[in-house]
Amino acid sequence: MVTGSHHPQGYLCLKIRMGDGSTANQDVIEELEETMAPEPMGIEGQYRTADIIPDYMQAVASFVDAEAIRAAHLRVVVDPMGGAARAI
Repeated sequence: MVTGSHHPQGYLCLKIRMGDGSTANQDVIEELEETMAPEPMGIEGQYRTADIIPDYMQAVASFVDAEAIRAAHLRVVVDPMGGAARAI
């Protein structure tokens, strides 16, 4: 998983997750590291950017019944605790 997580930049924003969603254990991480090149492979700077937020928000909204939420007259508090959702 590539993420804008709270980890320092040395982690390159990578998290390794198992099929059940749990964090990979040290054995899995070591096995993966053995298959990786020890140095970057000369692709620095070769990337493109894209604004994925509109498509993401549309996809999330498609799972929500907004009318049912409005009809319920709920009071909702969201605290992203400084996470990635704080700007949305």
